[in-house]
Amino acid sequence: GKGARPAWLQFYVSIGGLTCFHPDQDQDAPWAAKTSLADVYPHDVAVRAIRMCAIVAVTFNRIAAELNLPNGGYGILGMCNDSSTLIDFALRGETNSYPLLSTGRYLNHIVSYLIKLKDELSKNSCKGSKVEPVYDDILCLIRSTSRIPSDLHISPTTLVGMSERYDKTYGVSVFQITADAKAILREMANTAREYLE
Repeated sequence: GKGARPAWLQFYVSIGGLTCFHPDQDQDAPWAAKTSLADVYPHDVAVRAIRMCAIVAVTFNRIAAELNLPNGGYGILGMCNDSSTLIDFALRGETNSYPLLSTGRYLNHIVSYLIKLKDELSKNSCKGSKVEPVYDDILCLIRSTSRIPSDLHISPTTLVGMSERYDKTYGVSVFQITADAKAILREMANTAREYLE
């Protein structure tokens, strides 16, 4: 309608303690430039992504509450992009996001909770019902969460992918240290490629 403006939203676990959609009102700073890390999803995939956001929000928020994690699990279950990256990784089988900071222990909690959700849905035999897509999305999230890379402990086999994700996340090097880090990571990744391929 007249005067209508688009609503820009972001989905992530915030330091404020809640995994949900947040208004996209980041400060306009050159080092916090908007960087798209995936192509825009087609409509059907976008609907699936929104469904997965609900599943991830319930999962992160319940784990944080049940384990009494500080800041709603921020920094323990992962950082901002870890929650949204689970969804992108589930949908595309890859991610361009850096850094990924979820730890094995808490990834196990996430997978266990997703399995619990799946089992609760399967008890109600959702086959053929409106809940069936949710069940399928939970299965997809279980698989992707089990395979998502972590940037906490880089090994030679994960260095190549991490270097590529770093480069895409920081497309514009505002600071010299970012440009230097890109060059170092590229050199290390090239060495790793030489011996791993």
